[in-house]
Formats: sequence, C-alpha cells, structure tokens
Amino acid sequence: MEKADLETLERAAKGLPEPKSFFRGLAPSNFELPNNLILFQRAHANMLGAEHHYHYRFVLIVNLRTEGTVALDNRSFEFRPGEALLVFPHQFHHFHPPKSDSIRWLFLTFELNNSENIAALRNKVNPLSDTFRSYLNRLLAMYQEKSNQKEAATSISMLTGLALLELMQHEGRSSSRTTIARPSVIDQINRYIWDNFDKDLKLSDLAEKFPYSESHLRLLFRKRMGMSLGTYIQKVKMNRARSLLVSSGMNVSQVAQSCGYDSLYSFSRAFKKTTGLSPLAYKKVNTAKY
Repeated sequence: MEKADLETLERAAKGLPEPKSFFRGLAPSNFELPNNLILFQRAHANMLGAEHHYHYRFVLIVNLRTEGTVALDNRSFEFRPGEALLVFPHQFHHFHPPKSDSIRWLFLTFELNNSENIAALRNKVNPLSDTFRSYLNRLLAMYQEKSNQKEAATSISMLTGLALLELMQHEGRSSSRTTIARPSVIDQINRYIWDNFDKDLKLSDLAEKFPYSESHLRLLFRKRMGMSLGTYIQKVKMNRARSLLVSSGMNVSQVAQSCGYDSLYSFSRAFKKTTGLSPLAYKKVNTAKY
C-alpha cells in the first residue's frame, strides 16, 4: 500500500469517536445474501427475445450500451446505458426492440428467500454509481475465474449484496408510463401456482378458486401466456425441481415430494421428458459444477 493511501486512512481514523459502550455496537438488519447466482450478457438485440417471460428468480439487468424499453407487468421503463433494473420473481416482463441491434446488457440472476430488504428496488430504474461500478468490476472478474469459482462463491454473493445495497442508496425513477390496475386473473393464478407448486394442482381446483369455468380459464391462460395451463404448471414444477436438486441438498424423493408428486416414478418420467436427464443424473452433472 502506498504511503499516500496510508495517510488517507490515518486521517479517516482520526475522526472516529470514542465508543459509548464496548459491548453494544451496530446491529445490522437481517439482510439475506443473494445465492445461486448466474451471470451472462447479451450483445445483440435479437438475443433478448421479444416474447413474454415469467420467471422465478431475481434478474438484475445492467445496461452498458444502447437504450431500450423493458415492460414489467403493466409498466414500461425507458432503459438507458448506465442504469440498472431489478426484475422480481413473478413479474411478467418482455423487451421492446432497442434502438440498435448492437447492445451490451448484463444479466445477474439469483435467488432470495426474503425480498423485503430490497423492496425499494421494485419497479425502479437506478443509476450506476461509481461504487456500484467498482463492485460490478470485481464481481465480473471473480466470476470469470472459473478455476476458483467454488472458492469465490461467498465473495461473489457478498459483492452482489453490496451492489444491491448501493443501488438502494440512490433514488431511482419510476416508469415513464404507469398503469395502475388490479392484478389480472392470470397474474393472480401465476402467483397462486408458484406459492402452491408443492401441491397436485388441477385445472378444476383453479377454476373453483377463481371466478371462471374450466374452459374459459383454459382459453384465457393460453391467450395470455401462449401455452396451456397444464404446460405452465409443469414448467413451474420442473424449474423448481432443477433448483432444488442442485442447491438444496435434498435427495430425489424429497424434491419430488416438494414439487407436489406423490409418485417418484411420475416425477422422474416428467423430469426426464423436460430435461433429457433423470433427476439423479441431472443432480450429479450440475452439482459437480459448483
């Protein structure tokens, strides 16, 4: 460390007050660190996809080049270089074509059990501070060190947490076009499915809970989502099963039960049809990467 750096630290240390108590200090909030992180980037607009998306992870999008528009639920956000946008689980989102095919958008996806501590980031476009950029540079460098990725997992998680906290320090802007509306029945059904993926969900049960006949509910869902309700429920369960197999420590039978399958055979057959691998093979292949 350079002498000038030490002198800067010394000046900062001089300003420390005497503790009022040597037994009672700062008590941080119960801030949960992001886990199961995946980072990737998109260099061309056609890689974003124009179709609607539902997802079950947090997705932090950082715009490094080329303005675009991101739609979240009933809101549209102008998304400019030097800004970040956090998409929460269950949010219906899609991308309008950016102004140029050449883009550079960074995606950090992760899981959290409790989103209350970062609720301030919902439906906000946030500017990237110098501190955030510093965290992001370190995070990217560490993530790309594949040989050390397992050992660096905790540091990567902590850097992502610090980056999120830094975003909350700066006032973001809300959408350029906001439509305040009661969540549609499709949005309510989506949330219900995700909250109850551990149950054997049937169309008749959903029709009983929501004010529509089975046939009408089926038509509404296909029109909005582009797939049948049964297919969507299956996607929810298989998405969750993949995550549990890799990151939860559960065995295959426990994962099957957690995803609403009474029969291990039925679960294994559905899983292999979706992924091309048996649950056990998938667990072995993907756990080895971490």
